[in-house]
Amino acid sequence: MASLTVAGIPILFSETITMLGVTLDQNLTLNNRVSSISRSIHFYTRALHHIRPALTEPMAATLGVSLVQSRLDYANSIMYGISASNMYKL
Repeated sequence: MASLTVAGIPILFSETITMLGVTLDQNLTLNNRVSSISRSIHFYTRALHHIRPALTEPMAATLGVSLVQSRLDYANSIMYGISASNMYKL
């Protein structure tokens, strides 16, 4: 792995970097970000399953749509140039 030396101390390059909540890889393919969004959507749908008995039908529908749709809207905003495998995940 390549490194940079600063003040005699080698600093290794990372495969990914996270800035402002967005994870970028060295090729800017957003693979890690898409995986993170997919995990987030699945997490919220599973969490909704646990609290579902305490909600009315309209409340559950509104909450579910809001949580998932906000993540899908964000995913759509970064879809320019996305790979086919990432498109399938979303």
